[in-house]
Amino acid sequence: MTQHVTMTVPAQDAELVLEALLAVYAARATHLAEQVGYEARVREARAALAESGRMLDVFGWERGTRTREAELSGSEWDVGEVLRLALTDAHEALGTAIGAYHQGHATLDDLADASERLRAMLGRFSGFEADHAL
Repeated sequence: MTQHVTMTVPAQDAELVLEALLAVYAARATHLAEQVGYEARVREARAALAESGRMLDVFGWERGTRTREAELSGSEWDVGEVLRLALTDAHEALGTAIGAYHQGHATLDDLADASERLRAMLGRFSGFEADHAL
C-alpha cells in the first residue's frame, strides 16, 4: 500500500499543477462511465474518482493565476501521476513557446519564463521521485 504524501506547490506553478489534476479527474470520470455494468470495476473507478475529487478539494478547483501556494495531497501514486502530467505539460508549453518565438508571436522573456516553469517542475518531480519512487 502506498503512503499518503503532501507537497506544497508554489503559487507560480499552481495553475500548471491544477490543469494536470483536472485532467486526471476528467480521465477518471470517463473511466468510471466506461465501467458501467461491471459492479466491481465501478466500485474501483468510483473510489479513484473520489480520491482525485478529494485532492482537488484540498488543492482548490479555481482556475487562473494564484497568489498563494497550494497543497497537493494524496497517495504516492496519485501525486506522482499529477506531477508526471504537469511535467509533460510544462515540456509541451516550452515547445509551444519556442514555436511562437520563431513565428514572431513570443519574446525571449516568454521563452525564459516557459523554461523556468519546466525547470521548476522537473526539480519538483525529481525530488518527489527520489523520495517516493514506486
